[in-house]
Amino acid sequence: MKNEYPILRICRVLNVNRRSYYKLCNIGKPIANNYKQEIADVISEEHKSVKGIYGTIRLKKYIENKLNIVLNHKLIIRYKHILGLETIKCTKKGLCVYKAKEKNLINKAQYLIECNFNSEVSNQK
Repeated sequence: MKNEYPILRICRVLNVNRRSYYKLCNIGKPIANNYKQEIADVISEEHKSVKGIYGTIRLKKYIENKLNIVLNHKLIIRYKHILGLETIKCTKKGLCVYKAKEKNLINKAQYLIECNFNSEVSNQK
């Protein structure tokens, strides 16, 4: 693109300074704003050590207690998204049919009334 048009014209169209354009060309696109590899390593290591079970807030408290590093929960969310870390979601499992029937039979009282509904005359019972 810079071979076709002069750099000054490109900068005017993009509304950026010439120095900023050269900085972007030399460094390249950053991973994220204020990305620090040390923080990314801490978050990924602690996420692996708890086997991905902890969510953002619980992971934040865990890092504060274990390493005495205070991190914002929004920062942890951003780094988890960049690193591709996801929390394992546990779902409650219902009782299987056999166990459900067995559970209902345990709590059931014995039926003591005799059910003899046969009558010879109408409206007798």
